[in-house]
Amino acid sequence: MGRRILPTIAVVFVIGTLIVGALGVGLGSGPAAARPTPGASQAPGLPAGTYASRFFTPAATFTLPAGWEIASDAPDYLLLRPAGSEVVGVHLFRDWLPASQELSCPASAEPGVGTTSTEIVQWLRGRPGLVVSDPKIVTVGGLRGTEIDVGIREGWTASCPFAEGTPTVPFIVEGNSASQWVIAGNERLRLSVLDVPGGGTVIVDVDAFDGRLMDRLIADAAPIVASLSFAPAAATPAATPAATPAAIPAATPAATPSPSATPVAQTETFTAVNGRTITYPAGWTTREDLGIVYLSTSPAAADRLVSSQTLQPGEIFVQFAENSIIGGTADPAVRLPDNLKLLLEGQGLEAAPVATFSSAGRPAARIDASNDKLEMLAVSVKVRDDLFADVIAYMAPGELATYEPLILEMIDSLKYP
Repeated sequence: MGRRILPTIAVVFVIGTLIVGALGVGLGSGPAAARPTPGASQAPGLPAGTYASRFFTPAATFTLPAGWEIASDAPDYLLLRPAGSEVVGVHLFRDWLPASQELSCPASAEPGVGTTSTEIVQWLRGRPGLVVSDPKIVTVGGLRGTEIDVGIREGWTASCPFAEGTPTVPFIVEGNSASQWVIAGNERLRLSVLDVPGGGTVIVDVDAFDGRLMDRLIADAAPIVASLSFAPAAATPAATPAATPAAIPAATPAATPSPSATPVAQTETFTAVNGRTITYPAGWTTREDLGIVYLSTSPAAADRLVSSQTLQPGEIFVQFAENSIIGGTADPAVRLPDNLKLLLEGQGLEAAPVATFSSAGRPAARIDASNDKLEMLAVSVKVRDDLFADVIAYMAPGELATYEPLILEMIDSLKYP
């Protein structure tokens, strides 16, 4: 399932995994982090049923068998997979572009390649490092396009600098960031490259990072792909998420005025896929992606943070991640500095000393940091004997003192089933 590099910004930092937004490195199966050991225990997943994307556009509905999950749901990326798997899954990409074929594997688009399904498939068939099947015309979810099977050609030795010698071929890049997808090793893909009326593409990728699992995956994924249905583009403006299935409750993102300095009531509750809950103020935007929960005062605030690494006065962005204690120290005062080391180094952030405290009766530690663009509050809370909740909140310079009570109250509200 390739490799995804996150945008090279000093925000959107996934603590305790190999995805580091500050340094722009993300190893593993696509956007996820390290792959689990085969046979490791997995989450139970969702019950069998029909579900809908919340953010992916065009809005998609699909039927999942028992034990699968919606692991990521963003406007340009949707991941459906057996619960907990980092080896096999069905990936949907919106308007990702053919990747540069330079030997350095930069996270940039290949110049001169068109963006229709025919042009993308022709480009893929011309890659010397790939074996590509004869194309066939398909219709998936009401969109027409081309289906091909893809894998690394036997004897291919070219390798991206980050792949440690594993044969690789850059595949696609996200158009508005430095995110990258690379085909590697014995990975096998079945791609349906679909044209969207009005312009752009949706790529449906049935992907086995371990190619030996591909035949079984195709059998399991075929009913899911056949069940896909995409809403007409006019019915799904980008700012409006699709209907949310009852199994994955979420608040509806909506623009909101900047909060005042007075106490803000937390009247809403977000329930994550794994059942943990967080309370937050009415009108905030919520999103869950790969198990990380993101909350912000408005969609514009989240966009601004990612695009320019800044926030305006009154804007707040908070992310809740999880970090297993197994194999590491259980002391938050030690764990938190370790978690933040990659973020703080080389980013011009001035950090205060670690301070320990109690969050709703649970041991916790915090670090305050800032630069000329942002203030940041990072908190690590031991929520179970085997688990930390790691939280980072961002706001405009000089506003931490104003919004610290609100952020700490949100952290106190975090509950697990």
